[in-house]
Amino acid sequence: MRLMIFFYGGFGNIESGEEYTIIWRNSVKSKRDLGYEETIIKLNEILKNCHPTNKESVIQEIRGEKMNKGPTVFDWIEEIILDNENVTLIIE
Repeated sequence: MRLMIFFYGGFGNIESGEEYTIIWRNSVKSKRDLGYEETIIKLNEILKNCHPTNKESVIQEIRGEKMNKGPTVFDWIEEIILDNENVTLIIE
């Protein structure tokens, strides 16, 4: 079973000064499920639709992921969350 995750803006935007805490439960399972295998799948989907000038870069990312190197989907999501200074992420 594959997990598809999408983050979209504009819905319930965090108001200036508001702070939120996200508790990521079962993160060990999430890290496994959103690891290199899922990242390769997602990068292959990106490769199908990316601009021709970006194809080589995506191919290089796929090669790295096949060697278990580079950020995974789990890492992408974590970075998106941590990039918001009003959000505290607790990973359990």
